Amino acid sequence: MVKMKDLHKILKNGSSLYRKYLEIIERRHDEDKSMKNMRSGSDSLLSQHSDNDCDNMLPRNPRLGHSTDNLLEVISCNSALRKLTALQKRHLESLAEGPRYFEAGQLIWHVGAQVEFSFLLMGGTAMFAQPPKQRSRFGCRRGSTGSISNSKNDLLSRFGGDCDPHVTQDKLLYVSPNSEYARLEVGLQLRVEEMETGIFERPKEKGAREERIRSARDRFANKVLARLYARNAYTPGLVFSRGHFLSDTSRMVSGSLAFKEERGSPISIDESQHHTSNVEHHFHSSNISAGPDGCVAMVFPRRSLISFLDAYPGVLLSLLGTQVVV
Repeated sequence: MVKMKDLHKILKNGSSLYRKYLEIIERRHDEDKSMKNMRSGSDSLLSQHSDNDCDNMLPRNPRLGHSTDNLLEVISCNSALRKLTALQKRHLESLAEGPRYFEAGQLIWHVGAQVEFSFLLMGGTAMFAQPPKQRSRFGCRRGSTGSISNSKNDLLSRFGGDCDPHVTQDKLLYVSPNSEYARLEVGLQLRVEEMETGIFERPKEKGAREERIRSARDRFANKVLARLYARNAYTPGLVFSRGHFLSDTSRMVSGSLAFKEERGSPISIDESQHHTSNVEHHFHSSNISAGPDGCVAMVFPRRSLISFLDAYPGVLLSLLGTQVVV
């Protein structure tokens, strides 16, 4: 029988995930200590500066949140991830890298880039991006719910950098005001406003009715996002915020969960944007960029995330068939 006093030593020596978890706890403790030191010295700093100087000392983008944000708190903002068990949440937390900051308009992924990473938004916003002047250069064909614009590979190459020539970009869908896609855009924008005002993360102020309305809105959003993914399309008004999980999981795990990289060393985010392969289903078919204020995201490398999904197939099923889980 293993004694409790020896369990910590055994786990630390034998589990890389446990060592990663200890690093997270230690880093969070150091960040909390630094924040306390900053608050304790704020009174003296305020007394030495004028009001204008104090305004310049404030964060430039308060909507982005802080690096000290608890990942578990952000997971609770996601309709699918918050249903994970405590063990699964700790496991997922140990796989996260970052946070990584994206400036306004910076591409998080683009058409032709290999699906190497998933992202959990900690703050700010992200949205689908389209090549410039796409509306004016190409005609549109109208469908039952709107009109779809065509795209060209040469324009994608200029917009997103190096692209795999065999990957076709998702189509831009112009929606009518009464369509379900328009309702989806309104719902996501409302969520952004709730995040900015802090209403979304105040569970004590919400009643059972409000919780049911929010759950229904999340289910509707995920269903419509799945329909868009099945159509290889997107709409211009979709905006994603804190707690949204950006992950093309279907392409990430396509073929086999045992898919191995040909490289021996891990691929960085920047390298993956220029990495090409002959396997089309392992490449992004859309462009997603940071919003007007930029965004902060935790990064989940493909290699570690696949092992997590392999261990929990139920979680995998909840993430398939979409690029974003709200």
